[in-house]
Formats: sequence, structure tokens, C-alpha cells
Amino acid sequence: MNKVVQEPFLDLLVEKKTQISVYLVSGMRLQGTLEGYDAYVLFVSCPTGVQSVYKGVISTIAVQHSQPRQAFT
Repeated sequence: MNKVVQEPFLDLLVEKKTQISVYLVSGMRLQGTLEGYDAYVLFVSCPTGVQSVYKGVISTIAVQHSQPRQAFT
């Protein structure tokens, strides 16, 4: 993912503490909130604790919306 899009998107998820589902290439799904990230890893807070996930094994990040969606700018 291009950093021009990636960093603002991830920053917004951290700031808003948005519920997300992270799907890995293995098919596994993690649900929780994004606590932080760096160039290689996402830190996802799950009910079982904070999971560190290498970006290279992520297939999809899905945002769980509980209110009307607005355009991402």
C-alpha cells in the first residue's frame, strides 16, 4: 500500500480507536483496535491482548462501522 494512503488511514484508525478486522493471508481474522504501527508491524489490541502482526502477512483491513460512513480524505 502506498504510504501516501497508508499512513493517514492507519493514523485515523489509531486516533478514533475504530474497531477493525484484520484478515491474514492464512485466512485468520483478528478483531480489535489498532494501537499503533511502524514501517513493518501493526499492533492490534484484541480481547486476548495486544498482537503484533507483520504487514507482509495482512490480506485485508476491514473497518467495522457503527455509524454512517463519511468519505476518507
